[in-house]
Amino acid sequence: MHAILVVDDHANSCNALARLLTKLGDNAVCVCSGKLALDSLQLHIPNLVILDVMMPGMDGMEVLRRIRIEPRTVNLPVVLFSSIEDPGYAYYAQCKGANDFWLKSRIDFSNLRELVAPYMVPDVA
Repeated sequence: MHAILVVDDHANSCNALARLLTKLGDNAVCVCSGKLALDSLQLHIPNLVILDVMMPGMDGMEVLRRIRIEPRTVNLPVVLFSSIEDPGYAYYAQCKGANDFWLKSRIDFSNLRELVAPYMVPDVA
């Protein structure tokens, strides 16, 4: 079982995605702010972070920046997801350290297992 941290300020969307990932066999946890995401990462490093871009207070790009400068999380896979349908923004996000950029409107939930699979490296015992 892999751990996934889902970060989205829309609690319903966040919880729905976390529940779906849990049904697929992962241990998914939802938090609703950038600060809570960083607090969670201080306690436990998941296998993957799925991070909303547009959030009040600390947005996803700032959370990503902080993840990338922290030695414990510098290599942590982070997928940004957003409703921003600008290919230039997706490129910018990947240049800033995102492993991938998913458009919320184009996530195929029937194919979610395949979307997260590349980031699920085996846990080292």
